[in-house]
Amino acid sequence: HNAVPRIPKIPGIETFSGKTMHSHDYRRPEDFSGKTVVALGSGPSGIDLSIEISKYANRIYLSHNHK
Repeated sequence: HNAVPRIPKIPGIETFSGKTMHSHDYRRPEDFSGKTVVALGSGPSGIDLSIEISKYANRIYLSHNHK
C-alpha cells in the first residue's frame, strides 16, 4: 500500500530480541508458520497482512493507536 516505509519510534525496541519487519519487506505468509506475531498498525497494509499471516501463525495480535 505504501512504497516508502514509515518506521515508528518505539521506546525500548532496541532491547527486543525477536525479529522485526516492515510491511514493505513482507513477501510470504509461510515465513510466519508456527510463530507469534504482533502487527503494529491498523491501516490497509496492517489489516491485509494480519489476515494473510493469521492462516499460518500460531497467534497474531493487532496493535494500533486510536487517534
